[in-house]
Amino acid sequence: YCCALKALQEFGKDEGFADDRDIFNSTGAFVVPMQMRLVELYFGHLAAKRVPWNGGEKHLSVSSISVVTSAITSLHKANRVKVNDNVDLYMKQFVKGYRRTIAEKKQANEYPMMEGKAFLGKDGLTALIEEGIKLGPGLRRPGGEVIEGE
Repeated sequence: YCCALKALQEFGKDEGFADDRDIFNSTGAFVVPMQMRLVELYFGHLAAKRVPWNGGEKHLSVSSISVVTSAITSLHKANRVKVNDNVDLYMKQFVKGYRRTIAEKKQANEYPMMEGKAFLGKDGLTALIEEGIKLGPGLRRPGGEVIEGE
């Protein structure tokens, strides 16, 4: 969550909140409970953000948005402070709506169906099969010695 919080911190400072003591303390750390105005502004920024994808661009994945929500919640838990109810509700509703928007984009072929991991291609599968054939039946130790009945 460190990277997500650092990105949020940089965003807040770039947006002019650096001297706002409701957002950042005198050392530059977040004040918790976190203020709704920063959360709303940042989530709006994330929703508008595009990332490179196969020669083009795409919206952030739902999991990228969810990580920010989890990072904010974790920051509060680490400080033993409850997330403001309005902030918590906003984040949950935002993720739910964003998930629905991405699902609609996928259905309209406006968003890649696969996020993150991709299927193993023919070349990769062929290489795995060839390595398996070379090894033959049974388990082997790193030196190549066959392990029988262990």
